[in-house]
Amino acid sequence: MGFRIAIIGAGAMGHLIGGLLSLSNASVDLIDVDEVKVRAIRRGGVAIVAPEGEIQAKPGALHASEARCCYDASIILVKSYHTREASVLASRITGSRGVVVTLQNGLGNLEILRGIAGDRAHGGSTTWGATLLQPGRVLLGGRGVVYIESPRPGYEEAHQGLVSAMEEAGLSPRVVDDIDSVLWAKAAVNSVINPITGLLHVRNGFISMNRWARRLAEEVASEVEMIARAEGVNLGNVLDTVLRVAEATKDNRSSMLQDLEACRRTEADSIMGEIVERGRRHGIQASHLEALYLLVKAAEEACRQD
Repeated sequence: MGFRIAIIGAGAMGHLIGGLLSLSNASVDLIDVDEVKVRAIRRGGVAIVAPEGEIQAKPGALHASEARCCYDASIILVKSYHTREASVLASRITGSRGVVVTLQNGLGNLEILRGIAGDRAHGGSTTWGATLLQPGRVLLGGRGVVYIESPRPGYEEAHQGLVSAMEEAGLSPRVVDDIDSVLWAKAAVNSVINPITGLLHVRNGFISMNRWARRLAEEVASEVEMIARAEGVNLGNVLDTVLRVAEATKDNRSSMLQDLEACRRTEADSIMGEIVERGRRHGIQASHLEALYLLVKAAEEACRQD
């Protein structure tokens, strides 16, 4: 039957990662609770709008209630506030020797997944960017890599199968031993870029071009760097990383920008909120980051009240 992969969450990144993986020899299903997305993918597949032209992919699509065991690998790409439900689903539909990988934004997702899926749970992160144009159609916002933590004993075969499928799909997977540092690095960049672009309604490149946005980014990056160091993680110069990512993905619209424009709940809690809370535990007051967090939460509520 071949290697089977479940993509849990058919948002922008689910469309992109699932669509590209379906171009490999693996069998790929996108799984979501949104019937509109499921029907659209079943009807026309996934169109990936890339600079070099449109890429047509034909992954399968299932409503979460239809998903059954057993997949060799499941990739969780839902919003962080749905991590628990997605982890329960992934644990149910992934084989006993399969792997479950979270490629979500924010901190804390892996801990939830490990508590539910046990040793099948593997941390991951990605620097690919995407914007969902409509169900079944996604804009490639930037090419990147996919980080996956080293396999746990007994799960090497499924882990290698997933990595091989990613290599074949051109996703540039990298297996790393220290996944915590990778997750922190992604959260650090997101904690600067996402709220600034979301609140100002601008694309990523604005941060590196505008002096006021850059000055705010510098203050926030310094706070995040300090908190990470207190947590035992050395991120190097966070501002340099932020500016490099902002420039490399200058035309990308951050997920927080997309959420605020669509009047959806953001992942502010698992990104800025989680870092602020960890800072408090170490006696570090991240005033600039906390201000951005509060503004994003206020923007969420203002949007819902309109």
